[in-house]
Amino acid sequence: GGKTGQKGPRTMVCYICGREFGRSSIGIHEKQCAQKWEEIESQKPKHERRPLPKRPEIQEGATPEEWNEAAKAIHESQAMV
Repeated sequence: GGKTGQKGPRTMVCYICGREFGRSSIGIHEKQCAQKWEEIESQKPKHERRPLPKRPEIQEGATPEEWNEAAKAIHESQAMV
């Protein structure tokens, strides 16, 4: 059977930058965003560098809402320090 009307948000939150992206482009964006984060941090003095935020660990089959909640929490606790 085909998927009928996906429920929930059409956008997914990036756990690194906190911005929202379409479901089809979030994977591509995450890779680019991680590279950008590493580039920016590598230009700082060692004692000021921050590690890349960790990707949310959510159960397989989690809803987009659950992902977005986890991603926002990580962004706020790890990226916005």
